[in-house]
Amino acid sequence: MEEAAGAELAEDMPDIDAQVVEFPEVKGDASQNSREGSLEEMKSELEDSPGVEEVYYNYVRTGTQATNDPRFGQQYGLRKTGFPTAWKRHPRGVKVAVVDSGVAAGHPDLRGKVVAGYDFHNNNASVEDLNGHGTHIAGIIAAKTSNGVGVASGCPKCTIVAAKALDKNLSGFDSNIARAINWSVNNGAKVVNLSLGSDEGEKSVLKRSIDYARSKGAVVVVAGGNYGDNRRVWPAVYDNVVSVSYTDARDVRSRNSSFGGWIDMAAPGVNIVSTVPGGYQAKSGSSFSAPHAAALAGVLLGQNRSPGIVIRRMKLTANDIGPRGRDAFYGYGRINAERASRR
Repeated sequence: MEEAAGAELAEDMPDIDAQVVEFPEVKGDASQNSREGSLEEMKSELEDSPGVEEVYYNYVRTGTQATNDPRFGQQYGLRKTGFPTAWKRHPRGVKVAVVDSGVAAGHPDLRGKVVAGYDFHNNNASVEDLNGHGTHIAGIIAAKTSNGVGVASGCPKCTIVAAKALDKNLSGFDSNIARAINWSVNNGAKVVNLSLGSDEGEKSVLKRSIDYARSKGAVVVVAGGNYGDNRRVWPAVYDNVVSVSYTDARDVRSRNSSFGGWIDMAAPGVNIVSTVPGGYQAKSGSSFSAPHAAALAGVLLGQNRSPGIVIRRMKLTANDIGPRGRDAFYGYGRINAERASRR
């Protein structure tokens, strides 16, 4: 049968009474159209051969992983929260401000993603990141995805506004942070990520800048704190912010995650792999849960939802993983990008 069709037996599968056959002459044909025509003729010839029940093409299948970024397998945070499905549902990106220690704009996974930047700590245009904190956050939010390099991100179509307000030791005055927030929203940022805070300073210019950002239509996402107790953390406790605690790969709150009535939601924040200057690294803390929520806000805003609807949707679609209903540890629950991004 194989000889009649110009075929050679490549593999026998007796368990299912099937054979794999190859056509050397066809494989050597440089023209795709010619190969396809020849295969169709040989398939028909085989189908007419005695003893042949059915003939199938040996199709090529691909793995169902969501992206070809080699470190995606280490990014449980994106997978657990359903971001790979959400990627398909946001037609456009928005600008996300990373008010932090700067961003390594030349990183292979961030090159071309930083569309504006300024250093409010040194009052110059350099956003060089001497700590790595801001670069890690930027990667979680908007690293290039499906580029065969490094990591994926929560909002691949989003871009980054790098507002450097912290020094290499992650310290910064409220005045610089406030100026960074104001400048970011004035330059079109629709999401502001604040992975910073402390347990002092209830009254601050920071609140005025957060309120200003909300008045300009931005969603402000804030790290919930890393104290492991219920001491108040600013700016997480302010109104007009989305405050985020942090969980591990089992959906359990980290013992170092702050808790209290100001927590709005939770997101993965333990051993989160992302970009750092010169490479990649895993980091833990609410600093890294907040950008998961910021990325989700970016996806939902990219669906042309209003900021108020985005915040409400993020809360109501979260997985209720703690005590029933809103609680002090997980807020409304752990974010669910797949559910939140449904039309």
